[in-house]
Amino acid sequence: MNPVNSQAITMTKKQAQEVTETVQKTMPTEQRVSDLEDTAIYYYWNGGQLKKNEKKVFKGVTIKSNFDVIEQLFKEAIKIDPQNLNLQMDLASTYRMQNNNAAAAKMWQNILKKDRTNFDARLKLAAFSKVTGDTATYDDNIAKLQAQNAEKTATFTKAFSQIDEIGKLDIQTKIPNDLPKDSHHYFVVLGYALSPNGKMQPTMKKRLEIALKAAKKYPKSKILVSGGVPENKLTEATVMQKWLVAHGIAKKRIELEDLSTNTVENALFSVRELVDRGATSA
Repeated sequence: MNPVNSQAITMTKKQAQEVTETVQKTMPTEQRVSDLEDTAIYYYWNGGQLKKNEKKVFKGVTIKSNFDVIEQLFKEAIKIDPQNLNLQMDLASTYRMQNNNAAAAKMWQNILKKDRTNFDARLKLAAFSKVTGDTATYDDNIAKLQAQNAEKTATFTKAFSQIDEIGKLDIQTKIPNDLPKDSHHYFVVLGYALSPNGKMQPTMKKRLEIALKAAKKYPKSKILVSGGVPENKLTEATVMQKWLVAHGIAKKRIELEDLSTNTVENALFSVRELVDRGATSA
């Protein structure tokens, strides 16, 4: 520092403490919260060294899964910034991913105590109430949502109604007799997680057995196998293709979608593949 431009400042111990507290409440706090959020997101997507973090980060908290890590990270972030409702929404979502619905509902209720206009928290509480059969709580929250944003609420109530209708449908367990009998019709087989050595699980085999029956009943139809999570250098789609070929289905009838990593991507990527291949029905 240039002494010509410097200026001596006298500061009492109390003033120094006030400055320290001010600094702790600004950038360092935001940075700490941000670091915890980033770490939680990393664990959600990638996992981590659980035992190492149990010792170095969580000081004895028993960690049984990555969700335990994520939960603890959000709790620590909330301790630092208790007014951050986004962090509390994230913690509620973590509870939901662990099927701890009661804890998630309590978190949404706590958020609404602090912010009665929090649309997302009220919507999630309404949805939870509907699933659990608590009609009174559902109706009460939907009424409040409608008063807040009628158009947006209508979108969700329509979706809830559609879910109710879907729930009433019978699952088709037999190959229908009235499907299109041409090469522009596809059967889509969704993948299922392979074992670590790249072998198929019973669920995948059952799906393939149905697909095989369908392919034999409709010999002009093609098959799209969907699933891209690799195990032992094999994707679900590749394993399914090999099984079908081994059971008499010509390889040229089978198309692969081997990029998807979850059910949502199965659907999105399969539709894209069907469009690209000129499918007229599936």
